[in-house]
Amino acid sequence: MKAKEGAEERLAGLARKAERQRAELASALGSVAGNVRDHRLRWKIAGATATGVAAAGTAAYKLFGKSSPAAQIGRAASAASIALGLGKAFLRLRKFL
Repeated sequence: MKAKEGAEERLAGLARKAERQRAELASALGSVAGNVRDHRLRWKIAGATATGVAAAGTAAYKLFGKSSPAAQIGRAASAASIALGLGKAFLRLRKFL
């Protein structure tokens, strides 16, 4: 009978130990899951920010880049300014010719 009682005590001790370890494991897994959610949220925010910056950069390049309408208008205005300047100079020189 003593052997049976010893085995039952040992079994009860093992059951308590298993329950404690199960609780520790559940707590640790809950912590890991929270960390994964936080990490995922940070990367999601970083990705959205990078996408926004890229879109803004693309829009700025299209508006102000070398082949943008603003740049083309600026080049045309420069060409028009030169043409008007040459025209004025020609009209002034014509008075002396």
